[in-house]
Amino acid sequence: MAQIDKSKEDLIEEIRLLNKRIAELESEHKQQQLLLRNEELKQLEAGTEKEREFLEKVINSIGSPLYVIDTDYNVVLSNKVAQERGVAIGSHCYQCTHRQEEPCSGKHGCPLKEVLRTKKSVAMEHIHFDKEGNCRFFEVRGEPIFDKDGRVVQMIENSIDITERKKTEAVLLRDEARQRALLELSEKSELSSDEVANYALEEGIKLTQSTIGYIAFVNEDESVLTMHYWSKTAMAQCATIDKPIVYVVKDTGLWGEAIRQRKAVINNDYAAPHPAKKGTPEGHVKLTRHMNIPVFDKKKIVAVAGVGNKETDYNETDVTQLTLMMNGMWRIISRKRVEEDLREKMAALEKNYKLMVGREMRVIEVKKEVNKLCKELGRPEPYGV
Repeated sequence: MAQIDKSKEDLIEEIRLLNKRIAELESEHKQQQLLLRNEELKQLEAGTEKEREFLEKVINSIGSPLYVIDTDYNVVLSNKVAQERGVAIGSHCYQCTHRQEEPCSGKHGCPLKEVLRTKKSVAMEHIHFDKEGNCRFFEVRGEPIFDKDGRVVQMIENSIDITERKKTEAVLLRDEARQRALLELSEKSELSSDEVANYALEEGIKLTQSTIGYIAFVNEDESVLTMHYWSKTAMAQCATIDKPIVYVVKDTGLWGEAIRQRKAVINNDYAAPHPAKKGTPEGHVKLTRHMNIPVFDKKKIVAVAGVGNKETDYNETDVTQLTLMMNGMWRIISRKRVEEDLREKMAALEKNYKLMVGREMRVIEVKKEVNKLCKELGRPEPYGV
């Protein structure tokens, strides 16, 4: 009986030891599983980090602003170029790019609204502002991001700076407008020189996006400036148009600088102090910006053309457009003056010819009368007419 009890105790101890071993094995297994899981997580995290780094490299290699926005206009991802231009993660897209407190509307259509409406890619032109507040033209492209149910949850926006392209297009359009205007002028042979100058002035104002303008002619020794033509808007705004329009160049202010310097002169802050300013008479049209150019005939200045009050600063493109327009005008006026001079000379020659012919006819009649008298007197006729 004692032997049986001992065997029973031994069996219980073996079971206890076996359970302990099982628990140890289970613990080791859990630890191994945990280690394996941690290793898998590490590998997954490493893979995720590599994917994140690769994604960053990809989007940062794009040379234009690229960012992702959610349906509430929040920027959730942006590349380096976008961040440099003020498109910060967590901000609203319209605050960063348009400096406004509500989504785009009107002429600046909202690409996100269009993507949400159509569930398709969109493209449109926008004016964005950089961190310095300068406006730039952008072609904005929006690409929808869908969830598993086909709903648009985010949008990728890529903005391509087309400012230089727009400037080039604007210059080409102005070139075309100037050439068309000059062609029309050359074909209107019936226009007087005054009409040609007025037409060219109004076109020059349009080409430079100005609101007022004038043309003055210069005397032979370039010492006197005579204002001949004012634009329609200047005549409507200025109370001094009917006052003396002849100016001695040495006594003129900024308007005479184009003659004194013999080149175009730009003043984009007319209110600022300037050593050449002489002030403006009471009632004169208010100037905010001013630009004038000399018009040359070979090496001699024959005229000065000026424009003013453009909404933005004048630049070298404006100088080129106005110079080419006025040079074309001067060629047409010069040709008309030559043609007019030729007509006057031809008219004088014709008049003189008629006078000479008239005198010759009167001499012949007198000779005939003398011959007749001689014949009646029985004398020989002295003239063979």
